[in-house]
Amino acid sequence: MTRRFSTKLAESAKDLIEDEDGNTTVDWVVLLSGILGMTFLVMASISGGIQVFGEKAESELTSRDVGF
Repeated sequence: MTRRFSTKLAESAKDLIEDEDGNTTVDWVVLLSGILGMTFLVMASISGGIQVFGEKAESELTSRDVGF
């Protein structure tokens, strides 16, 4: 019984190692996490400049007279 169990376990381990069904999913997860990480880095690096630009635009627009 023990020998049959170990043989079956070895066959199951071999099948698991040779199985390639989940590889595509892993590739997409890694690719998506890289894209999201780069997006967050870019947003963090330009957020200060965007805020300064918004403040300058606000002060310019509030200082102008509207109407006749």
